[in-house]
Amino acid sequence: MVGYPDSYGACGILRWGARHLGRGEVSYPLIWGGIIAMAQVADAMQGAIPINRRHQGTSALVVTLDALFITAQGVWEDIYAARMDQGGATKARLSLLQQMHDAQAKYLPTGLPRRDDFFKLAEADAAAHFRVTFATGPIQ
Repeated sequence: MVGYPDSYGACGILRWGARHLGRGEVSYPLIWGGIIAMAQVADAMQGAIPINRRHQGTSALVVTLDALFITAQGVWEDIYAARMDQGGATKARLSLLQQMHDAQAKYLPTGLPRRDDFFKLAEADAAAHFRVTFATGPIQ
């Protein structure tokens, strides 16, 4: 794709417009000037748009939940191997729940809408994982 911006955003549009305007290939410089100005405004407002904040918060939450999953898997393996008694398992479970709550409150204070169809798929996937990995079902 020769002649198009090599990166999105105001800088890419500005480079493309300047290159073609300098060669006399752009016939409507006022329109291109408006497009460049709108791209710069969009770049400046990027942090203020709610979808971007939600995306950044969700990305940070996924990293934190990934680390919590690794910890939870280690705890479950200790429980499965009988290296942890019921009191220790309860304490570990409550600690993981508290860490998950703190991460959600930190990165997504307003929360995300829950889709029941995705939630059911996630539950089925977790149950299959427990059956295959530990020859059992999830703890009820």
